[in-house]
Amino acid sequence: MEQTLLILDGDAAVWEPDALGDRRLRACFLHDTLDLAGRLPGVEARVVTASDVPAALSTALARGPAILLASDVPHLPIWRLRDAFTHLLAGVELVAGPAEQGGWYLAGFAVGQRGLPAIEPFAGLDAALAQAGSSALLPAWYRLATAGDLRRLAADLRPMPPGVAAKTRALLDADGLQARVVGA
Repeated sequence: MEQTLLILDGDAAVWEPDALGDRRLRACFLHDTLDLAGRLPGVEARVVTASDVPAALSTALARGPAILLASDVPHLPIWRLRDAFTHLLAGVELVAGPAEQGGWYLAGFAVGQRGLPAIEPFAGLDAALAQAGSSALLPAWYRLATAGDLRRLAADLRPMPPGVAAKTRALLDADGLQARVVGA
């Protein structure tokens, strides 16, 4: 049984233009999220756009459990992805990771799960959770959508190992971007 991680391209996410209008940040988020996925043995990771989600999920679920992950969580602890796949492989139908700001950062589906989000990737997840025969909630996590989120990320990355969100960290450190974000 294959496990698939579908990473939602950041251009499909909602961004606060003045805070994260820099496409370099979005590219770093996506790169670091792919790097995070690469640390999961036996998991195929693919980047998808919002319009590709229904077909990509359908294809992935024909082979095994699948997780849809927002690309604006490059700092997500890897154990959350492992836990999500563990729940799905143990028979849980739906796993969700709620975002602190509202919405979701992760939606995981077991083989044959019905009620997949059809148009907007994380829309309808509340209803799907209510209808699922079994579900699991991961701890809340924050997505990167505002300057305040970047300030929090900059502070959170300081004690973390250098490999966590390495490209995002490097960009924040380069050209005084972190100083502008943090207000130093």
